Amino acid sequence: MAKLTIASVEMLERTNVILSKNGYNLSKAYITDFARTLGGKGYGASPFAEVNNSLLLGTYFAVDSYGYSVVIDENGFVKSIPQCFETTVGVRPAILLNDLEKEKLKGKETFVYYESYPMSAVDETISKELNYRYLSSNLIYKGKTFYIPEGKGILASVPLSIYEYNGSKYICVPFNTNLGNKQCLTNGLIYDKGDSVWIKVEMIPWIVDAANGYMLSEKILFSGLNFNETKVQANLFDGSAIRRLEESNIDKFLQNSFLPNVDLVSDDVVSKVYVKQ
Repeated sequence: MAKLTIASVEMLERTNVILSKNGYNLSKAYITDFARTLGGKGYGASPFAEVNNSLLLGTYFAVDSYGYSVVIDENGFVKSIPQCFETTVGVRPAILLNDLEKEKLKGKETFVYYESYPMSAVDETISKELNYRYLSSNLIYKGKTFYIPEGKGILASVPLSIYEYNGSKYICVPFNTNLGNKQCLTNGLIYDKGDSVWIKVEMIPWIVDAANGYMLSEKILFSGLNFNETKVQANLFDGSAIRRLEESNIDKFLQNSFLPNVDLVSDDVVSKVYVKQ
């Protein structure tokens, strides 16, 4: 069974070496609509619909070479963890591969699709159709699989109902922002706190480095958690908080609720042709 973790500075450096010939900077990461719905901040976000509604860059937690947790900002630079508004910082998951999984992925492309997760807000037409079918009990219920992090000090994972329509799966979540204003998601629609958002479940794009034994999520997939409320050590150099991933709220959510069964030995890993966004 593969192990889930978060992006590390070392992974980012190696990944950028792999892709540098194509001019990519994978230290910067786009934040999904789902992560923004959970409270994650998209840089360049605006309450006005006429603003470009493409994917926005976000900030995310990472681990440095000493094992301490840091934040990678929207420009790809390493920063210390902020003392407030940690819930606006997202998570870019990574999968550590065992020997069998390394062998399986050896012949794959640099980018693959594996597993599914809620990512993109649907357009207005599909949103209205899903609302109508939901209210008339005419959506196919597929159970509760995905969870959202909720709560500040104590981690509480809330299960989400999944519905199927025209062969695709969707969830509906309340828009949760602590940013103080309305936000425009990639579907061009403006949401205020508490508004319902229909999110499509899509396959996750991963960057593969089988030789070094990991897969790194291309995007920031979720947010909404304070990194940790306990085990804070004082950084003697600049007075900021330095914290380890182990026993953090982030790690608990990854291991218990994010993807409960990560098995890359099965045949559901799909090669992905990478197109720069």
